[in-house]
Amino acid sequence: MYKDYKSFLPSFINDDIDWKLDELALLLQDVSLWLGKLNSYADLIPDIDLLIKMYTTKEATNSNQIEGTRTTFDYAMTPVEQIKPEFRDDWH
Repeated sequence: MYKDYKSFLPSFINDDIDWKLDELALLLQDVSLWLGKLNSYADLIPDIDLLIKMYTTKEATNSNQIEGTRTTFDYAMTPVEQIKPEFRDDWH
């Protein structure tokens, strides 16, 4: 009855990595450079915790709108004490 369907069998992801590959060394060098550049921007931001909170809140409000929640970014940044009780479920 289900002969046209096949199950997915993932391959193992914990295989040994040959760290001495030239291609891998170049990629790691490039990643290290870009992480250093990204880290330098963190020093320019006065409050990194606030930036992270704002970014995650923006992502959460965008994702929740897909599910039908009607919370705006500004509303999501409002302290819970200032949210009307009937809107706290959406806020959470």
